[in-house]
Amino acid sequence: MPRSRRDRERADEQDSYSFDFDPVASSGPKGVQLNPDGTPCRACTSVQDVKQRLGDAFGGTSSNSRSDCAPDAYQIGNAGWTILHTMAAYYPEKPSPEKKAAVINFYDAFSKLYPCSHCADDLRQDLKTFNVKNESRASLSIWTCEMHNRVNEKLGKEQYKCDLDWLDQRWRDGWKDGSCDF
Repeated sequence: MPRSRRDRERADEQDSYSFDFDPVASSGPKGVQLNPDGTPCRACTSVQDVKQRLGDAFGGTSSNSRSDCAPDAYQIGNAGWTILHTMAAYYPEKPSPEKKAAVINFYDAFSKLYPCSHCADDLRQDLKTFNVKNESRASLSIWTCEMHNRVNEKLGKEQYKCDLDWLDQRWRDGWKDGSCDF
């Protein structure tokens, strides 16, 4: 049992934001996290990585022709980043106090409801260290990009260019070469 007030607050915070399940390490294929009932946690596992590992382990490839499967960690992550970047790209240049509060509340709720529990924990820690920059569209867009880059660095993925011109082309206006025009 935590003894100090700070330890009790941390324990309470962790309990109040935990999910009904916490994925656990699997004794099955490498990289598969399991729910307490032993079923795979799709929100915590990249199905593409598991399929590749299974194919490698058995000398072939594993395929699934269905397109309506529950999303995996990779798909949820891409969808999450798409909404976060696009929301920032359309955030007001001069937000009202209500909009400023709303974006902070959104990130707080997002960090508590994100279906991958270790991802959500990581996001909550990031939000404690790097406060949401909600002063303008530019500040929120760049802050979101920097947050995305911190996650990508942990995952060994490429870093994005966090300047407003590039971000606007990617998430708001489309590329200047017209390749996204309709």
